[in-house]
Amino acid sequence: MTGQPVVVVLHDDNLPENMDSVAAQAEVRYATADALGDAVPGADVLLLWDFFSPAVKRVWDRCTSLQWIHIAAAGVDSLMFDDLVESDVVVTNSRGVFDRPIAEFVLGQILAFAKDSAHSAALQSRRVWEHRETERIDTAHAMIVGTGAIGRETARILKAVGMTVSGVGRTYRTHDADFGVVHASSDVAQVVHDV
Repeated sequence: MTGQPVVVVLHDDNLPENMDSVAAQAEVRYATADALGDAVPGADVLLLWDFFSPAVKRVWDRCTSLQWIHIAAAGVDSLMFDDLVESDVVVTNSRGVFDRPIAEFVLGQILAFAKDSAHSAALQSRRVWEHRETERIDTAHAMIVGTGAIGRETARILKAVGMTVSGVGRTYRTHDADFGVVHASSDVAQVVHDV
């Protein structure tokens, strides 16, 4: 890389915020999937803000100076293809960034469902008081499919509010620090009824 690096941002019309500090040190090009082929020649870095797009594979032959791809997702499965795997391009992801926010979202959805928040909001907008019983979550059980960092943070948050949790992962195991029991993904159809 000589001179100012070139960073291409693949987006879906939803642009990342706070790119000014990057633009102060690099040439930044923005491209949607249909324009990526024209944007990548000479690019050193590719930021996949549109992380489900298959566009990189389609334009791979034009990515001749690419050194680094960063995907704005926790995983890289949607990106990887044989030519990329065999290349010297470094691939990084945003692992860890989403753990707590997604876990909080899951808890929020559980609470919204158990407390019938949508109905409460509708009553409030009509200025109606109606006594209703709602569900408690401290006696509920959640089975979390996926025992990676996001699943583990979700398990910890749900346990903190009194829920019991189990997990579904690659292999069966007991005494897991976050899940207690982790069921094998091949057995999920047999164990999901226990929740």
